[in-house]
Amino acid sequence: MKKIISLVLIFSLIMVIQLFAEDVIIPDSIQQKIQNINKAQRFDYLSKASEEWRSRNGELSLIYAQLAFEESTIQSKEEYKTDALLLLGYAYTYLGEYDTAIYIGSQALSNYKDVDDIIGCKLLLASALNGTAEYHQSIEYSEEVIKYYEKNNDSVNIYDALSVFAIS
Repeated sequence: MKKIISLVLIFSLIMVIQLFAEDVIIPDSIQQKIQNINKAQRFDYLSKASEEWRSRNGELSLIYAQLAFEESTIQSKEEYKTDALLLLGYAYTYLGEYDTAIYIGSQALSNYKDVDDIIGCKLLLASALNGTAEYHQSIEYSEEVIKYYEKNNDSVNIYDALSVFAIS
């Protein structure tokens, strides 16, 4: 029963993402570059490209995130879907489409069981909620994430959580 609910949630999320993706045109140069990448390395390339472009060109980051999500569906790897959803959420956050990012983050949060995935969703939600001026909720999520990273001595990721917290 849980698998059916998970599949329904993922399917509905895919439909929403496709609805928003209709406006995105993927440049031929990107499509050609992706076709030349080994299938085993394609998702990693797309996710890194989305992260790299996030602060410089939100639209390009979104294109790579959408392609990463499509690749995660093609390869049917659950951990790829998790990462791709977070990439999509962050791309929408950087584009100022906070409601879309919150929707993606909320759906992802309700679907994931792995603690790292849940923490990633909470950090995404904290960032997007901050953009909608829902500071109280943003701070709550940020504090949870900071406590988790402190407990695990994760000095690399705590920086992201502290930056969201500071902005809130």
